Amino acid sequence: MEEQRRRIGLGWLGSRVAACRAAVTRP
Repeated sequence: MEEQRRRIGLGWLGSRVAACRAAVTRP
């Protein structure tokens, strides 16, 4: 269960970073 939670956390963090990067690259 811990591994699944960690995996979900990584996915959430990844999507968060992707959104931030998209917002930064957006003019």
